[in-house]
Amino acid sequence: MIIESTKALELPQIPQSLVVIGGGVIGIEFAMLYASLGTKVTILQAVDRLCELLDQDASDFIAKRMKSLGVNVVYNAKILGYQNNAIIYEDNGTAYQLPSQYILESVGRVVNDQVFGSFNVARDDRNRIKLNDKLQTSTDSIYVIGDAAGQIMLAHYAYHQALYAVDTILNRKTKKLSSLTTPGCIYTYPEIATIGYTEQQLKEKNIEYVVSKMPMAVNGKAIADGSTEGFIKFMFGKKYGEILGCVLIASTASDMISEIALAMENELTVFELEQAIHPHPTIAEIISECAKQAIYNHFNKKH
Repeated sequence: MIIESTKALELPQIPQSLVVIGGGVIGIEFAMLYASLGTKVTILQAVDRLCELLDQDASDFIAKRMKSLGVNVVYNAKILGYQNNAIIYEDNGTAYQLPSQYILESVGRVVNDQVFGSFNVARDDRNRIKLNDKLQTSTDSIYVIGDAAGQIMLAHYAYHQALYAVDTILNRKTKKLSSLTTPGCIYTYPEIATIGYTEQQLKEKNIEYVVSKMPMAVNGKAIADGSTEGFIKFMFGKKYGEILGCVLIASTASDMISEIALAMENELTVFELEQAIHPHPTIAEIISECAKQAIYNHFNKKH
């Protein structure tokens, strides 16, 4: 049976087998969930790594975590069809038939914006609704937020788009939204949270940066509660130490990333992060420790 993510939350019993089509955020969340419950899980991924939009270190961690859970991942797989409760796919030019109790389709969602058809708003060459930097369409009285805006498809970003649009309509002073300071979270175990640029993006943009990375295994609270899997990774500007990006993989990463978002939104640097006193023992104190390590290694200030 082919299902999507909503149905995957409503299964009457733990499946014996599950094929996940797509190794993005939704795919790895459900793959890890059901593998942890004893389901035999296979991920068919169209490209050469899982969560290919994440920082490479995060993708590598996810791959290792999947392996430890017994999840089989087929990279560069091409889906050919579905027949007799089996998915047919191609791998290195050879076709395979993989039977499974359930097949989870998780290659993304299509925006349902047909409601705008009667409003005669302009669209671009990819049939997306054209918006200016105020989230305003070609019809001055119509603004678009959320998934239909074609930007970041996250609930918390949509909420702030709504606030921004209302402030704009009412001519209130407001700050433009930034995708770079909007965190994203993946609810696996451990959790994964990211913000800003990936290291690969910084290389592509020729932005000079330094990296500070620290494993969760050095954190006292993580050792105490047995949650030592994961790491924190910062990318700082090489000259001034501004926060360019962060990857957090920890049991409480989705909560911890808000501190980084606040720091980036207010243009704080590695030096302010290091100076912030964190309670001990906490998982979050690794943030200031990683900043301290960056200062020691890259900014010639021996703390």
